[in-house]
Amino acid sequence: MSDHHHQQHHHHHQVGVLKRFQKARDENNVNEMLECLDDHAEVVAPLGTFKGKIEIAKWFTEKSDLPEWEDHWHHVDGHHFQRKGVAKRPLVTIHLSQDVWIHDGRIQKVVVQQVHH
Repeated sequence: MSDHHHQQHHHHHQVGVLKRFQKARDENNVNEMLECLDDHAEVVAPLGTFKGKIEIAKWFTEKSDLPEWEDHWHHVDGHHFQRKGVAKRPLVTIHLSQDVWIHDGRIQKVVVQQVHH
């Protein structure tokens, strides 16, 4: 297998876990979401930082108003992917970015931050 082909396959595998993660989010399926995470995963969000599966599961279940994320993930480099989204609140639309780092087919770190236009 050529190096380039391997890279492509690897990339596809990584996007697969991102899709699984989003589907679990949409369906509020905590167990499936945790399956996508590395044991030492960390989520950094505007509301706080959550480390490890227990804290992340709590964050996952408590978060009521979910941002609308685009389906497309931009491949930043190596194991780093990013997508954009919006959180609609009364009178304001908050623009967000979500960065995800993947390690061995599992999500290692998620960073959600507000993007100022």
